[in-house]
Amino acid sequence: MILEVENAVRSYFVLRSQMRGEPGISPLQRRLERYDDEAGIENDAHQRAEEWRSRSVAAGLPGHLNPLIAYCSTRDLASLVNMLTGGSGKKTWRRIGHALRSLAPVRDAVMHNQLIDEAALLRLYALRAEV
Repeated sequence: MILEVENAVRSYFVLRSQMRGEPGISPLQRRLERYDDEAGIENDAHQRAEEWRSRSVAAGLPGHLNPLIAYCSTRDLASLVNMLTGGSGKKTWRRIGHALRSLAPVRDAVMHNQLIDEAALLRLYALRAEV
């Protein structure tokens, strides 16, 4: 269920970005820029996703099989959706972005085989229904 929700949100973000974006520019570029204290540089969602893909390839995984959006963290994805819809009147998608961010810890727990309670599961069902 988490995979279904995340993929639907990722697909929505990519589609909306392509409709509004600049040709030849990744929808992750120049978005969610942050200063990385460890590296001493500023990076954006595109660079962070590229770094994740590079780590996956270095670990022996086939990075070319996945689109770059697959290497975007759930928290970044939530922020990207909120950024994309902020001010456009898409209240439902802003709620989805906020819900996705609040469920990121639940997602992380499930992905690491940790048990969750019924309340967290109900929140996942509600988010899936809204998406």
